[in-house]
Amino acid sequence: MAEKDKQYGLTQSILAGVGSGVFKIFEGAATLGATLLDLGVDRNRAEAVEAYFDEINPFDDAAESTAAGKITELIVNIGIPGGLAFKIGSGLTKATLQAKKAG
Repeated sequence: MAEKDKQYGLTQSILAGVGSGVFKIFEGAATLGATLLDLGVDRNRAEAVEAYFDEINPFDDAAESTAAGKITELIVNIGIPGGLAFKIGSGLTKATLQAKKAG
């Protein structure tokens, strides 16, 4: 049975969405770096990075098999970095306001 022909259940797809979302966090960071290199130094590095991550992500097919898996993947991919950025930004804002009050 080919990998594309497998049937995945809802729970399996959602759990795979979590794993795939984590993979896509690192893929996004690596692709951003490769894109910046494409602009200045080399060409087609971003495509190579994306192809590499497509090959090594074991959760992608299961996550993409249901809408719930896709949504879970998206929430993890955006939510974790976004949540961390919000926490860091809130801390910096609080520290800035405290410093301003202190003079």
